[in-house]
Amino acid sequence: SPNNDSNPWWVDYKTDISEAKRELRSDLRRATDLEDRIDAKEEYRREVADAKYDYRKEMAERGYRVGSFHENRRRYARR
Repeated sequence: SPNNDSNPWWVDYKTDISEAKRELRSDLRRATDLEDRIDAKEEYRREVADAKYDYRKEMAERGYRVGSFHENRRRYARR
């Protein structure tokens, strides 16, 4: 199955997302104004998009079709 911990590309994807979330939390803590917060969230979105792209590419190369999936965005929506 493409989405389980025996799949190294899925583990890489989850690691990338975890690192992006950690970095977002850190960037938001250090933000001094609205522009800093916006920049942090945009960087997070880019990192998530990149991780999804890499994962989908790896799965496509192996003959798997990956549907759409979303990270929990509500957690950071109001900060």
